Amino acid sequence: GGAGGGADAATVETSGSGISADPTMMSVAKRAALSAGGGGVERWKEMYYREKLELKAGEAPPLAGLRQAYFEGLHWVLQYYYRGVASWTWYYPYHYAPMASDLSRGLGRLTAAFDYGIPFQPFEQLLAVQPPQSAGLLPEPFRWLMSAPHSPLAPFFPDALKVDFEGKRNEWEGVVLLPFLDEALLKECIASVPESKITDSQKSRNKPGPLIVFQHSPDGVGDVPSTLPKSFGGLFPCKSRAFESMPPGEFPRSRRCFGGDGSLLAGVILGPGGPPNFPSLHSLSVRGELKNAGVNVFGSASKKESLVLRLGRGGDPALLTGGDGGGGGGAVSYAHLLNQRVHIAWPYLQEAMVVAVSDTREKITGRGVHTPHGSAEWGAETQKAAHEAMTTRGVDVGQTAVAIHCRACEGLVRHPDGSLQKRFGKTDIMLPAQLVLRADPSPNPRMVERPPLSGDAAVDAAVGSGAFTPGDVALYLGRSHFGAVATVSGFEEGKGLEVFVEPVPTCTGVGRRILQGVFGGRYEHPGSVARKLGLNTRALSQLTGPLWVAPTKDCGRFDRIDIGLNLKSGNKGLCVADYTRPQKEGNGWEFSQQAIKLLQEYKLRHSWVFSAIMADPDNGFEGLQLDTCLKHVPEMQQLPMLTATKAWIKSTPAARRPLVSKFSRIAAEEAVKALLAATSGPPARTNPVALEAVSPLLLMLPVTAGEVMDLYAGGDFDLGDRVVMVGDSGSPPFGSRGYVVAMHGEAAEVMFDAVFVGGTDLHGVLPDNRGLMLPSAQLVNLSHPPAMPQLGTAAPPQVLADKKGKSTLPKGFQEAWTPESTGGKSSVLAMAAASLPRRGGMVGSAPSPQPKGPRMPVMGSKGFDPGHGE
Repeated sequence: GGAGGGADAATVETSGSGISADPTMMSVAKRAALSAGGGGVERWKEMYYREKLELKAGEAPPLAGLRQAYFEGLHWVLQYYYRGVASWTWYYPYHYAPMASDLSRGLGRLTAAFDYGIPFQPFEQLLAVQPPQSAGLLPEPFRWLMSAPHSPLAPFFPDALKVDFEGKRNEWEGVVLLPFLDEALLKECIASVPESKITDSQKSRNKPGPLIVFQHSPDGVGDVPSTLPKSFGGLFPCKSRAFESMPPGEFPRSRRCFGGDGSLLAGVILGPGGPPNFPSLHSLSVRGELKNAGVNVFGSASKKESLVLRLGRGGDPALLTGGDGGGGGGAVSYAHLLNQRVHIAWPYLQEAMVVAVSDTREKITGRGVHTPHGSAEWGAETQKAAHEAMTTRGVDVGQTAVAIHCRACEGLVRHPDGSLQKRFGKTDIMLPAQLVLRADPSPNPRMVERPPLSGDAAVDAAVGSGAFTPGDVALYLGRSHFGAVATVSGFEEGKGLEVFVEPVPTCTGVGRRILQGVFGGRYEHPGSVARKLGLNTRALSQLTGPLWVAPTKDCGRFDRIDIGLNLKSGNKGLCVADYTRPQKEGNGWEFSQQAIKLLQEYKLRHSWVFSAIMADPDNGFEGLQLDTCLKHVPEMQQLPMLTATKAWIKSTPAARRPLVSKFSRIAAEEAVKALLAATSGPPARTNPVALEAVSPLLLMLPVTAGEVMDLYAGGDFDLGDRVVMVGDSGSPPFGSRGYVVAMHGEAAEVMFDAVFVGGTDLHGVLPDNRGLMLPSAQLVNLSHPPAMPQLGTAAPPQVLADKKGKSTLPKGFQEAWTPESTGGKSSVLAMAAASLPRRGGMVGSAPSPQPKGPRMPVMGSKGFDPGHGE
């Protein structure tokens, strides 16, 4: 049941006065009825039902049917999530909901009874939900049912459909008015296709199969290549296992679904003692209260009351434990926390390092330095922090007497000596003390630091297996094949690991030459641009930022429509790359030829905006009024002209480009396209190279975002640098190589060599989805390898450019690796250097054959346990 398919296949149209084909605000008549109060609300409801349900004059709305159907819908959803499917055939038979006041009348007397029914077969389900353009997913004998005009199902796949946008701010909020599907007719059409026209493989596709569960397997199960390599990448290695299982069945009716005793399964623990990474509000004293606080919901401040959490006074008392107990309170009472670990981001809790504490009088830094400051400035900063907590998380911190300045933990860093040490950010975060906890009541065992290895464990880390097992994939750090993907094939006692390395071409520096040699054309000052457009500089500033237009005189602030190009934001220091950039001197902006062309096209297509902004005394600074802007245009044409302007702005390439920090470094679009053209083409085929006696110190394991990083990953990057992905997210796959095309603080946008699942076109810059923004900690710089003195002469040369552009090794790099500086030839690192691979490739006897992991999680393969969980 339910509405038929076809939403992606049809054009959008509108009919009837109550249906809007564009996102728009409430009509003036309805707004006036609501504002009148009393009987106005009933008049508004009468208009709502008449227009939305397309009732005839004098026809009463089917309130009883609406109420019963909506009640059944609520019941169906609750049962689905807490007990199981209530019915396979039930659907809500209306496109609109009843008013809440009408729903509440007699709600307690309603009951719901469902016919369990039979679920659709796969082909029936595809036919019911997909648009005609996707008919190719069905076997050929069924496709005509979706596309042929004489098909019995043709009415359910209209060429044009209605979408109601009235009162909506975004297109995805629209009500799609598809016709409701006739389940019996659909089944009849499916049954009309003779079985002789369906192949055996298609018949097997149309039957429910076993439930396959995929479960995380930290040790991995080998490599699993993709069966659709053009669309999806493989898993190298695969960190999941698969097994068959029966469906869990309905939740026992003898147990409560929610609330009261016995509502939780055995072993479930809530509160501060619960599992790690499960937030609990009980770690601080809080109470809930309704408050008109402007909490941000989907990008807009809430207009009515929100349920906010009010913190108890004093916060976590454990913060004061360890202090001297004197000093008269204030920041001095918290000074013992300096250089200590605390937890922030309540209630989710993230570890942080305290770098300072402050109050209205002074700030105490990590070395015990007391710096006086003004109370007004400090009060403004704490109010800003409290306001952010309220508007972003709905947390009321109350009055702030002490602030704690922290640096958040970014994760664990893996060091060559085997230690795991936490890395903390470079940015100070100022928080009210009542939002900080001394300890995490449920610490994450995966975030525990580890001291350097010693004794036999240290020797094993250097010349042994280093906890590597056959099939493990890592990044090779040796000089001969730096940055290549290596697969461990075996281990020989006393010598080290045997690995297969996939050779890669040497970095030629083409990325830096192209991306740093093309600057995206000439930029002009705002005065010059304004003269070309017949504007003044203030009007130009409004047009290239947000420009708000009120469709009606009585519309609210959040009902205005923005028709500015939003190419920059002076208050936030943001701009759109390739269109605007900050002036070298002063606080103004410069505009590219691309931006000027866009403005000229704007004026050509929608000249009324330019006329209106110049006629306005404030040049649109306080916003514009639609009826004033278009006073010579009939009223019925004004709103369509405004929506047409907004639609054109959304269709421009600039609308796809994000606002980024003016401090970001971004390559010009034409430079990125030139680099893509210069480096495109099939990759050169190379055979794997076998290496013996490889030290584990030469292999970098994948890093986990927010948890385990590597000492040699991250660092400083420049435009055009050749990089390799070392994250374990799988998107892009580990070992993927590319070029840095933008830098945003601790993140980089990378154009990879190939398309991958989860990739983007970098907001329209690339022709395909081979781009992605990644934390720099998940990248290794191949153009400028990091200094690795621990690896000795096997480390890649660290390339530094002097003032003349000549690349040299950093001073003291070679001297850092000597027997004297590392404890003599008997040290762990000296033994590692002695066991490094020679340039000839293999050393000694032939290595073990390259491991072959399971190719698909099929019955009997590695990582697949048939029948488990039945």
